[in-house]
Amino acid sequence: MSAHELVTSIRELHHLVPKLLTGEVTPEEFWSRVEAWFEQVSAASTALAAYMPGEQTLERVLSAMREGIRWDLELNRTLFPVLQGRESEDTLIHHAVSIFGIMSAEILDRLFSRLTVWAELLGILDGSIEFPEETYLTYRELRAMIQANPFAEYSFDVEDLDA
Repeated sequence: MSAHELVTSIRELHHLVPKLLTGEVTPEEFWSRVEAWFEQVSAASTALAAYMPGEQTLERVLSAMREGIRWDLELNRTLFPVLQGRESEDTLIHHAVSIFGIMSAEILDRLFSRLTVWAELLGILDGSIEFPEETYLTYRELRAMIQANPFAEYSFDVEDLDA
């Protein structure tokens, strides 16, 4: 599968999440597609090895993102019926659960965005994708976080991030 197809595929998976939450797509169907995508992106990611120091860095990062999606999606699947059944007069705990669900959904969205950027980077390396806007926006977000907290410890020099 080309990097361009990997980008399209991860975006399709991201768009399937609401259908998973509503039961239109089964968890088994969804996870089989997710696992297939991770196998394909893992095989294609050897091109990134030169840019990421450390043995097994690529596998560990991809594994962490896969597990992040698994757990935040499971949390969303658990909270979704609770949030759908909430009444306006419900207690503070229901509002807290709502906020927790929103935060979990935001984390899930960011994980899918990171995977999209990962696939886009592969496309940039193989020439099938021009520098995409989502990758650039992620880069700018990272730069803004670093500039907002210049005293945080990072394992890279800010100047190394210049495109």
